[in-house]
Amino acid sequence: PILPPTRRGHLSNTRGAYAEARAHFQAAYAVEERSEAYISAANMALKAGMAAAAVEEYDTLRRWVVGGRVPPLSAPYQKLLARKLSEARPRAPAPPHLYTA
Repeated sequence: PILPPTRRGHLSNTRGAYAEARAHFQAAYAVEERSEAYISAANMALKAGMAAAAVEEYDTLRRWVVGGRVPPLSAPYQKLLARKLSEARPRAPAPPHLYTA
């Protein structure tokens, strides 16, 4: 049977195939546009060692919520997003500073 992308993402995560899981959650978001799938994709980026990508995705989702592009997150997902962002930020390399002469 063909499994939905979210289910495939969870199975890949269980196997430790985080990049694969991320791709499945991204596909799920593309189809369903559910913030939970977007958060899961960012979580897989963090697990795969791509902290900068995770930070960018968590921040993007926050901007979308504030701007009304996506519905408000439930209280548990608000807490999860804040917690994951606080985990990811220290692990992300600092952005390069651009100096002008």
